[in-house]
Amino acid sequence: MSIKSRLKHIVALPLFLLAVLAAQFVHVVPTSAATLTWTGGGDGSKFSDAANWSTGQVPVTGDSITFPGIVGTNSLSLQNDLTNVVFSGVQLNQTASSSYGSTNYTISKLTLSDGATIAAGPSVSNAVTPYIGVTDLVANGDLIVNSYMYPSKFTVAGDLILTSSVSFLPGSTISGKISVSNTGLSASSNVTAASYELKSYGSLTFYGAFSSPFTTPISVASGVTKAALSFYSINTYDSQTQTSTYTDKDYTLGSPITLNSDLQVYTDRQVTTRLGGQITLNGHAITKQLGSMGRLFIGDSEVIPETKTTNVTDSNPSASISVAENETTVLDGERSYASVYSGGILKGTGKLDGLYVSRGGIVAPGHSPGTMTIASDVYISGEYQAEVLNKDNYDKLVVGETYSGSGSPVSLDPTSYLNVILPAGYAINQGDQFTIIDNKSNKDVDGIFSGLPEGTQFTVNNVVFNITYKGGDGNDIVLTALNTGKDVSTPNTGAEKLSLVNPVLVAGLGIATAVLLVAVALTRRKTTK
Repeated sequence: MSIKSRLKHIVALPLFLLAVLAAQFVHVVPTSAATLTWTGGGDGSKFSDAANWSTGQVPVTGDSITFPGIVGTNSLSLQNDLTNVVFSGVQLNQTASSSYGSTNYTISKLTLSDGATIAAGPSVSNAVTPYIGVTDLVANGDLIVNSYMYPSKFTVAGDLILTSSVSFLPGSTISGKISVSNTGLSASSNVTAASYELKSYGSLTFYGAFSSPFTTPISVASGVTKAALSFYSINTYDSQTQTSTYTDKDYTLGSPITLNSDLQVYTDRQVTTRLGGQITLNGHAITKQLGSMGRLFIGDSEVIPETKTTNVTDSNPSASISVAENETTVLDGERSYASVYSGGILKGTGKLDGLYVSRGGIVAPGHSPGTMTIASDVYISGEYQAEVLNKDNYDKLVVGETYSGSGSPVSLDPTSYLNVILPAGYAINQGDQFTIIDNKSNKDVDGIFSGLPEGTQFTVNNVVFNITYKGGDGNDIVLTALNTGKDVSTPNTGAEKLSLVNPVLVAGLGIATAVLLVAVALTRRKTTK
């Protein structure tokens, strides 16, 4: 046999062996990823017990796992004792129940593949809702979270993409950005990230207890709406008096901020927020969010909305109106609903179906004075400014004629405030009554104005008033004057009225009087002689 022939045999042998080996796998179908649902049918805690899973098999790399709400169970602690198993996703399914509750899973560890999702399953009425918290959650790339998570330690190699809120355990690290949309994320010193990105309806929120320096870059994505930074005050609530006590809070944010869309900033009551990092607007704007009650500075300049007055005179009962800071809206037409936010004033004699006055907002019916009608219900957390001129002319809210709810058409928050004003020319007699809120329903008023419980007496200028929430036909808010008083700065004399009405006539009378006096004087002189 020639050398050439021998070489052919030598080369052909390994090729033949490789072909035989490959043939063994031609008809082998790779195992596809499975979805396993936790049942707790085994020992009830370990991932390695096949009886705890719906398939009767232990999860392997690539599988997706599902945790349902479990009726009658509020908290489960699970141990993932599987080694080197990387899951493709986690789903949390609601379970129908006659009584609403939640199932909280605390899991020792989870490792997820790049692009994995922790998601909520379909919504179910009257359901038990499952949530999870993971002591050691590792994502090998990007991680998408679409379901609320209890405190977890995150180690994410890519971006953390959130459409539901999460809480971080200390030591959490995000190598990429944290992207937030359709939810609020609380700023926390427990996590470090390369940056934060806000998308539509995404908010990065700072609560009163947050005090760590914050310098992580923040950006607003392109083409989004209502991206926000929110800063909240410190407050304590007394359940017995139903009042909150607020403490001044000053935030200084050192983060560079880059806008590719507009950014709103919400500042809570008694909060001062200072954006001190580099701001790149790119043609967009930073504005105070509707309802803000605190102060906002960009660098050394305070952001103050423009003062304006809006007149609403047409009838559009399907439309709503919002009254913002430094805005006065005069409603003489008809609207469905009005919201008056801090720093806003609603006036006029128009008609609404419902009215909400937030803390810092003012409702002042009429045109000094007058009546505003709210067909269904009113909730006042801010100020009701009521002018009282005399028993026939004073501010009034007529409320509840069409109210059909189970509560009350007139609700007064403990922060609500009654500001009675006696305008120039007021004249009030002892016993005069003023129905400042005429409650047309058969429901009692819910709540009281701050500092004015039933029967309280208070003084405005020189007039003492008594307040009752059970006046009129039994459920109206009525003020009663306990003494007589009038505006002494504008004497109410006939001569004054005459001069105001016809000055020409008064001048003529003056001349005639002078001539008469001269004639009298001459007559006396002749008589003397």
